[in-house]
Amino acid sequence: MGRLVCLLRGIWIMTPYGRWEFRSDPSDLGYGANLHNDESFESLLGNVKRRYLLETASPVALTYRLPELLPDPYINSGPPSDILSDEDVFVFMSIRFCYPELTLCVTVGAKAVATY
Repeated sequence: MGRLVCLLRGIWIMTPYGRWEFRSDPSDLGYGANLHNDESFESLLGNVKRRYLLETASPVALTYRLPELLPDPYINSGPPSDILSDEDVFVFMSIRFCYPELTLCVTVGAKAVATY
């Protein structure tokens, strides 16, 4: 069984107050990707690169953050969670089950990935 996941391209920045925020690319309205519960990291990365028409050698960072549930500015202000392995994909898909609005943040390019 698969789930529809929203892919959103942009960059992570640290505000002057030390809070991490994802700034989406204004030209990107997001893509929907149907991911399987047993999706591998390589499969997920390939799916993202196909959606954004990226070359296989393009550096890509896949991240996510839990949605804001409380208005407290200190909760959930640290760095986002990275997806670097099959286990990370499994955790993301498990969390996604509880928070359907969870978005997969895609950072593309050597400079953007390195500064994150």
